[in-house]
Amino acid sequence: MQQWMYRIEGLEVQVVASDAAEDEQTFVLVHGIGVAASYFEPLARELRSRGRVVAVNLPGFGPTKDPDHAVRISQFARVAREAVARSGVETAVWVGHSMGTQVVTEAVAQDPKIATRVVLLSPVVNIRERRPRTLAWRFARSAARESVPSAAASVKALLGGGLRSFVRTFPIMVAYPIEERIRAVPNDVLLVTGELDETAPRDWLDYLGQRAGGSAEVQVVPHASHQAMFTRPDVVAGLICGDAGA
Repeated sequence: MQQWMYRIEGLEVQVVASDAAEDEQTFVLVHGIGVAASYFEPLARELRSRGRVVAVNLPGFGPTKDPDHAVRISQFARVAREAVARSGVETAVWVGHSMGTQVVTEAVAQDPKIATRVVLLSPVVNIRERRPRTLAWRFARSAARESVPSAAASVKALLGGGLRSFVRTFPIMVAYPIEERIRAVPNDVLLVTGELDETAPRDWLDYLGQRAGGSAEVQVVPHASHQAMFTRPDVVAGLICGDAGA
């Protein structure tokens, strides 16, 4: 594994990458709010058998320092793009989870050439429920349906670095208009949610797919909640890679 810590636009951002092989497919993973790249590990293990995995720790989360100001989604996207580029990745499958779907959508809208495909896992925030209290309630209900290891991974990441940034970033995440910015994404988009995920119901993903600038596909992972990539990593990896019958 390789690790780089960069300072971009005054913000600290980390990239953790598996070793690369020639002509190998690359997957860029961008985490959600309050957590870190570490909670992608079950999915990363599945994807490493299919290509190179490059995971980003956004400013203020995981081992990176807290910014001295609230960071907008557009800035998260810029620093993520630059950090991945500095790590030697020109184009890849960009995969975001939860708030990470906003960052990925924005990053690809800013520069579509960085992505061969876009994968949005449990995209937020449902336009019909764009209120902090409602979203917090949906998160809580979805979290109650997670497995113990899945919930523990999120709690560990939050306590390990990200609580202060969580508080600052939450209202920014709630307000981000992903349904508008996805119009500027001309790439193929895969939208995935868990059957039990109340933050990202199927009809919300259908709506996003209809507004996408390129072709869009929607998939639902059975018996999974908000963190389907942790509880059903084999299924999610199959969907990302386009496996028949995944």
